[in-house]
Amino acid sequence: MPWSRPNEQLRLLKRMSRERIGLIRDRNALTNQLHALNHSFDAFKDSIARLKERIALATKQLGEIEAQMRELAESDPDLSRQTKHVITIPGVNFVTAITVIAETDGFANVGNRRRLVSYVGLDVVMKESGTLTWRPHISKRGNAYIKAGLYMAAVSSIIHNKTLKTYFNRLKENGKPGKIGIVALERKLLVLIYTLYKNGQDYSPDHR
Repeated sequence: MPWSRPNEQLRLLKRMSRERIGLIRDRNALTNQLHALNHSFDAFKDSIARLKERIALATKQLGEIEAQMRELAESDPDLSRQTKHVITIPGVNFVTAITVIAETDGFANVGNRRRLVSYVGLDVVMKESGTLTWRPHISKRGNAYIKAGLYMAAVSSIIHNKTLKTYFNRLKENGKPGKIGIVALERKLLVLIYTLYKNGQDYSPDHR
């Protein structure tokens, strides 16, 4: 399908979403350093104080970015309306929804569900070597920013989405590892987000 230039709001939201994910990674690294120093000698108390200040700053900046993302999304009536349909999915919050939407340019350059799943890297790949066929695995390629957002949504959906929780538990009962189950949920959530956004519909347990 022909390429479509993203609108300005989506371009800015994409940049801000990536900035947010970078901040989260930085804060996690600082938090790990803090935990290590907290189990050390008092000689590191000044370093601990500085780490706490940096963590607090990162947390403050995360709040600012998320507020700006909401304001920017709401400045576009169509984008705001379509995003509100998406966040009716139990387990999917505004940040996850807008990350997926912005990273795909509002799905403008995605022709169908299969292409979308492949673009994100949630398609199953069979590896073959000679006469040996290896177990299916998830492609390591794809959009890491969307994957990061969908992971948290998948974990949340096990708690908040009865339909997806049942699906996840069924996979476990059939012997699928937890990691495979989470990826399967990510794939289902991605398709749901795409469907509700494209069709302008709220979530229903009957959606596939």
